[in-house]
Amino acid sequence: MPSKYYYMRITLLTFCCALLGFTQVSAQLLLTNASYSTYAGTTDSVSYAYGSLPSLATGANATWDLSTITYTYVDTPLVTHNPGPIGSLYADYVHNIISGNLYYNSRPYFVIDATSFRQPGESIDRRSYGLYGVIIGASTTDSIIFLQQTDVYTSALTKVAFPATYNSNWSSNYTSDVQLTITYSSAYNNTPGIFRSNSTEYDTVIGWGQMKVKQPDGFPSTFMDVLLVKVNNQRMDSFYVGGSSTNPTPAPPALLSQFGLSQGMISTSYQYRFIRANEVTPLATVYFVNSNYDNTNVDHTVVHQQRLSRGDTTTAVATVANDSKNIVVYPNPITDNTLHISLPAGSNVWSYQLVDIIGQIASSGSFISNGQNTIQIPYATIPGMYYLRLNNNNELYVRPVNISR
Repeated sequence: MPSKYYYMRITLLTFCCALLGFTQVSAQLLLTNASYSTYAGTTDSVSYAYGSLPSLATGANATWDLSTITYTYVDTPLVTHNPGPIGSLYADYVHNIISGNLYYNSRPYFVIDATSFRQPGESIDRRSYGLYGVIIGASTTDSIIFLQQTDVYTSALTKVAFPATYNSNWSSNYTSDVQLTITYSSAYNNTPGIFRSNSTEYDTVIGWGQMKVKQPDGFPSTFMDVLLVKVNNQRMDSFYVGGSSTNPTPAPPALLSQFGLSQGMISTSYQYRFIRANEVTPLATVYFVNSNYDNTNVDHTVVHQQRLSRGDTTTAVATVANDSKNIVVYPNPITDNTLHISLPAGSNVWSYQLVDIIGQIASSGSFISNGQNTIQIPYATIPGMYYLRLNNNNELYVRPVNISR
């Protein structure tokens, strides 16, 4: 005869199985080099949001919903997918700000092998920065020129050390030298210089779970598996003008002060990076104003909007028909203020919204489907990329349109 403990075990097992039937349980995310088998290095656009965010939970099996945030700026870099010159695969396009409007553009290069996903350097574009009106006594011909170059770091910046999972951690220390020339007053005439940065970065995986974000058309994505990486990056900047490549001369304080700079400047970046498999760019990167990593202490958030799967909309829409054969929108691009929409004949009432890439509505209204319909776009609408949403409560149709006039 079974003991009472046998029945207790059976009861407990039955209860746990029933509980699992009502609870969504996700497997803990583990990233290895195999997680990047289809490795996407392109970044077509990222959207910026400023200020506080919804809750940023840490720990196991968390969820993060950024589908309701308001985008205030969109950056569409001229990207990538270029073979790297230093044994790497792809590159993204970024701005590297030194101070104020003083910056250079680069394409970081990445390597993935069994040990890590890392950045050994960057390819830098030539950029001329005029000094006239920027610093005292500069003429119209004075400038700082960032030279076209490949900057190979003294050691690679590790983005993800494999295997990466909850409580994993890694660190990097590397030096970057960006070559430039300066022409200013009688002291400098196309004089070589160096902007040198020594960086130390500490990364710790403090959570795993699922995140959804707002897509360019304003609708939420599906939930995607991500690791939450807490980042602390400290950078010390040094500036040299003249001398030799092996023994450069430190830039004089009087010159640096005109740019709001000083020798040995230290800056610290506090970030949360939500990373997913196969993507070089984090799904979302949250930048905090100081070491208080809190959702109310956010400076800005960058959301990567490529290769997202569409999630449920906030309305009871049965179908998302991006490839509908019965709906025609023209002309595209729009060169005046009129957009024509050909819909299936019938008495259905359709609503429409013309939404820009940060989710702001430029035009909206409704009409009864009678085959041919026309939308008059306000004259004040700024040229650029938009999304046309058509909704008849049974079908949602989303189509990108470009206003060019």
